[in-house]
Amino acid sequence: MGGAAMTGRKGEKFLDWWSLVHFASGLLLGLLPVGWLWAFLLIVGYEGFEGGLRRIKTESGGLFEYESWRNIFADVVLGMAGYAIMHLAVFPFMGWPGGWWDFLA
Repeated sequence: MGGAAMTGRKGEKFLDWWSLVHFASGLLLGLLPVGWLWAFLLIVGYEGFEGGLRRIKTESGGLFEYESWRNIFADVVLGMAGYAIMHLAVFPFMGWPGGWWDFLA
């Protein structure tokens, strides 16, 4: 995928195959009754969670691979783009009249 690596180290590209996962998770998040701020906080919070898992070492390395700051930025932007598409195009037509809990009734 796009973007040249700076040193050839895995996780330095602006876009990688995991970028698709971040976009898809944003699409799914856009179907939930959460606002823009919460969506942003959840996406950024997950990136922080990934960073914490990178620090946990196993025999073969960290639980998550290294990511450059530009890759992290791209993941957040793609997650928010997926959220925006669903939140603006599909969410208004979903039946959440009094709140997200109404579907439980």
